[in-house]
Amino acid sequence: MPRVRITERSAISYAGCSLPSPRPATSAWPVASCVFRRCPPEPPRSCPCWLTRSSGAVPHHPHGRSLSEKGSHRCPRPGPPALRAAARGFRRAHPSHVHAGTRSARGCFRAAASGGNLVSRTTASVVVIGAGPYGLSTAAHLKGRGLNVRVFGSPMASWDRNMPKGMLLKSPPSASMLSAPDPGFTLEGYCRHAGEPVLGGHDTVPVELFVRYGRWFAEQLVPEVEDVRVLGVARQSDGFRVKLSSGEEVRVPAVVVASGMDGFAHVPGALAPLVADGLVSHASHHRDLGVFAGREVVVAGSGQSAQESAALLHEAGAEVRLLARTTELVFGAGPTPPPHWQPDTPLGRSWGLYGVVHHAAAFRCLPREVRLKLVRRALGPFGAWWLKPRLDGVVPTLLGRRITGARACGDGIELTTRDVRGRAHILRTGHVLAATGYRVRLDAVDFLDPALRARLARTAGYPRLDAGFGSSVPGLYFTGIQAAATFGPLMRFTCGTAFAAPRLAAALAAREGEGR
Repeated sequence: MPRVRITERSAISYAGCSLPSPRPATSAWPVASCVFRRCPPEPPRSCPCWLTRSSGAVPHHPHGRSLSEKGSHRCPRPGPPALRAAARGFRRAHPSHVHAGTRSARGCFRAAASGGNLVSRTTASVVVIGAGPYGLSTAAHLKGRGLNVRVFGSPMASWDRNMPKGMLLKSPPSASMLSAPDPGFTLEGYCRHAGEPVLGGHDTVPVELFVRYGRWFAEQLVPEVEDVRVLGVARQSDGFRVKLSSGEEVRVPAVVVASGMDGFAHVPGALAPLVADGLVSHASHHRDLGVFAGREVVVAGSGQSAQESAALLHEAGAEVRLLARTTELVFGAGPTPPPHWQPDTPLGRSWGLYGVVHHAAAFRCLPREVRLKLVRRALGPFGAWWLKPRLDGVVPTLLGRRITGARACGDGIELTTRDVRGRAHILRTGHVLAATGYRVRLDAVDFLDPALRARLARTAGYPRLDAGFGSSVPGLYFTGIQAAATFGPLMRFTCGTAFAAPRLAAALAAREGEGR
């Protein structure tokens, strides 16, 4: 493939076209707006200025401006056509490495450099892996404390790709917000900015609106998110080596894992062998449930995901049945007029939930088995109050049934189930949708080097964390659902960012201050 080669003198060649080594800072090259779309006061790593960093010398712009100069950075347009052709050529040849916007240039030049095996020492203090609610909130708070951050991931990608169209968030608007170091970046703030109807009280939040809000949050507070995939994280003497799908390898002192639910989707053992045959799938595998229109589908599960999937499938024209081990479906309490004797929280009105939300820091002091039991059972499995009229008397249910076996049968699947009395039942259908939740397992975080995973102290499948979200490996932090065994079920919800992000940022800022 075409290759960019960076020599000791920082000359750049691409497909036979060369650019000269950096000229002295006094060289008069024409200055125009940057072809890479955005140049903030400090030179961005998306600018070709940073190509020379691999040599270890003081960076220079390919067209002569020293990056050690103070003041506003206005990037000279890459005048020689060869540089622009290099970027265009690499984008065409390797579209998977490139994302539109300010993230594209860094991917183009770094991935091409040295045959895709460039190791660079970044100026970043920390790398954040993941660009969902927890990753974006953490990055925003880290930046608010003055730390230099690199964030890898596609903003709100899991919410956009793994949640079905038409889904409504279980949480009310007040609990569906990312955490920012400054006011104004709430869901309400986005709706006012974008001219969308402002939601409040017990209004339902469409997942499409939530994705738009999260991406707006990223554009405003974390615009430097890089849409590249992390392939590996390994421990080394001075920190971590992070390998990217762009071919770059970054050395950084600290890493925050905010990868969300990726890799944790749980399919019951009796159903798992049929996933490869396309007869069984997890609820997170489908963006559009309309593909099942006219087909027979059994939804396995009893929580919010199962209940809402069954409702959406029915509304999409599928012949759906809901199969659950529980003997009845549970729905949350709807809004009621005051007075109320229980306190309201983002997760519901309850004294127990009040403790979960407002005393998450104390959760880690509970005995291990108590914590794990609360993580499994608190807020589990029930549907939102507004789902009841969409299911009750509308979708057939098979309750008190446990799946004990499954096999392919013609074009469909045959399930063996047992009821609460131990009687066996045979059930045939075209497809089984497993809405059976997620199970955190550190071994499923495949981008962590096996040697690094082996060093992590654990609580069941979760990493054991300190009060600042730090793991047993210095410099490695976890947030979001992977922190639930330490800080409680609050970490399963977006509103948990208000607790996690500032606390983690404070811990990392203190660590950096000690290292100076």
